[in-house]
Amino acid sequence: MAFHRTRAAAKPLGAFNNWITRRAWVSLVPFSIEVTAEEAALQIASQRMSIEMDRLDILDLSPKEQEMLGEELERARTIPLQIIPFGQCDLDDIKTHCMEQVRLYGTRLVIIDHAKYITLPGKANELFSERVNALYRGLKSIAKELHITIIILIQRNDGWKKRDNPRPIDGDLYGGGSVKQSMDVLVALYRPEPLLEDKLATATTPKEKERLTRALDGFVRDDNSVKEGCRGKAWFINLKRRRGKPKKDETVRFNARYTRFESIQKEQGALL
Repeated sequence: MAFHRTRAAAKPLGAFNNWITRRAWVSLVPFSIEVTAEEAALQIASQRMSIEMDRLDILDLSPKEQEMLGEELERARTIPLQIIPFGQCDLDDIKTHCMEQVRLYGTRLVIIDHAKYITLPGKANELFSERVNALYRGLKSIAKELHITIIILIQRNDGWKKRDNPRPIDGDLYGGGSVKQSMDVLVALYRPEPLLEDKLATATTPKEKERLTRALDGFVRDDNSVKEGCRGKAWFINLKRRRGKPKKDETVRFNARYTRFESIQKEQGALL
């Protein structure tokens, strides 16, 4: 992974645990208001042990599973992962924390969960999009100065609810589509299954219900070829790559039971 870059991803922090557990050599610092270090460790254990989080929460485990959990939690302590809880803060606060982590641990990767919890620079009477752009430029400046990579997690706005196709686009970004210019890499994690299920539950016409069911479960075309549905799948959608053309979208499996993303290739069966 190249440094000196600011990246944005529309996805929850928990999804990075697949990545974290396979690259323990990276010193990683998430800033999060929602996830504690203990919760991250349990989620990593859930993904690696294939045990549901609700069972881990109440320790509904067999003696063998308890032994495995102890080993996984001990392993989690060796991962160079520092989670910094934060509420409303500004760019100076972020920079101070990053400088300290770089000095103490040689940190090279910072994840911010997520952008809306950082106080926007500028004045209240300035355009919102301009202030958000200033925020992203400030984070990029920190990344370059400290020789680190910053990944910004972004929950998209409600604009997609007004479209027939909920697939992520630039305009769904926090701050609007114009803030894309501040990003070096922009990737959206898209899982349409829950969105289509919600629409199916409120569909009023047989035609609409059939369309949504086909999108979820797939169907056989007139030429007997199979169009697969979206159940249990997610897509990494590459919206921008400053250096070179964006790579093609990647399809992965989403195992909701363990909140785990997996390779779509059955022969690999690997965590991402």
